[in-house]
Amino acid sequence: MVLILATSLTACVSASPVAVAQSQAPREKPQISDTEKAEVAKGGRTFALDLYHQIGVTSQGNLILSPYSITLPLAMLYAGAHGETEQQIRAAAHFTAPQSAFHSALNVIDSDLFDRASDETRGFQLNIANSVWGEQGYSFRQDYLDTLAKNYGSGIQLVDFEGQSEGARLTINHWVEQKTQDKVKDILPPNAITPDVRLVLANAIYFRANWESQFDVTQTHPQDFHLMDGTTVSVPTMFQVNRFNYRQFDKYQIIELPYLAQDFSMLIILPNAEDFDDLDSQFTVEDFDNSVEQLQPTDLSLSLPKFKIQSNLSLPAPLKALGMVNAFDPSTADFTGIGQPSLYIGEGFHSAEIEVNEDGTEAAAATVIVAVTEAAMPLPELEVKVDHPFIFAIYDRYNGMILFLGRVMNPVGSDD
Repeated sequence: MVLILATSLTACVSASPVAVAQSQAPREKPQISDTEKAEVAKGGRTFALDLYHQIGVTSQGNLILSPYSITLPLAMLYAGAHGETEQQIRAAAHFTAPQSAFHSALNVIDSDLFDRASDETRGFQLNIANSVWGEQGYSFRQDYLDTLAKNYGSGIQLVDFEGQSEGARLTINHWVEQKTQDKVKDILPPNAITPDVRLVLANAIYFRANWESQFDVTQTHPQDFHLMDGTTVSVPTMFQVNRFNYRQFDKYQIIELPYLAQDFSMLIILPNAEDFDDLDSQFTVEDFDNSVEQLQPTDLSLSLPKFKIQSNLSLPAPLKALGMVNAFDPSTADFTGIGQPSLYIGEGFHSAEIEVNEDGTEAAAATVIVAVTEAAMPLPELEVKVDHPFIFAIYDRYNGMILFLGRVMNPVGSDD
């Protein structure tokens, strides 16, 4: 049997759901302390950077991923894990709180994102949705259905994976496309759904926001971008003189570009050219948090390349490298908290895309985990040219979550 957990950050078809297995429990609105929420958010940032480093080991070019998109299906998987499998997921993904407290805290964070996104006056678009698809003949545990309902607002849509595998694949792909504004297509490739599939956990997220201070398109001109091999490429580069949160450290500079919805921002981490490799592989959550805490309003003359990058990634290797080993082994995986027979993860896919231009940012991502059982301002003194490889993050300052994380090695180069 196969379990597929799919998550998508941007949102034919046969095998339509025939029924829904769903707890009658309403989605909870738990009361948690700021300390509990901050602990889960820090765990999310730690997982984001750990995963980024692991993927970066084998990926040399441009990179974009959505840690939040990967976290949500892992969390729903974690809810059904027991024993050593549960402990390894907790350690790898930095789910530091006990099961009940963790799901409650993530519920609060996710619900808060939804509430802010529903306020049309805030000037941004953020779509997040959870969907779970299950084999109509599979026996799901009631307490697992309760956890999905209370913390993720989801039941399980029952489909015929066994008899209509291809129709089910198209149904799920269509759902992902809708929820990602057609940015992520064919997240499940041919033959990804087989008659053994028993469960697909899906999360979709799409983000679009304008800069608080947009770049003037008439100020965009070609400029040189210096690559790691010493060569240069000509890149359409945006220019703006303004006050931004900024800080310079020994090995890097960090610039914060706020969106119109000011609780979201893009952080540009610009290493010194000779220090890029060290920061790319060793930038820790403590480094990240310390950098954000020390940002100060600074008048800048900022040059930033326009870029559009997309990544397609395989998840098993980096997740195993982070210590999540048992979940991929049929002899050791323990997901009996979901149902019987138990499941193990067979494959995982992640696709993400981001475009940055004068207006703002549009970003989307998708994750699939397959488990098997069996104003005029004087020119400032400080000039910042983002003209060589850099790291970026789309950061939710309110909750402390990293929604997207990546690097630009070549703004006009091929993507990994």
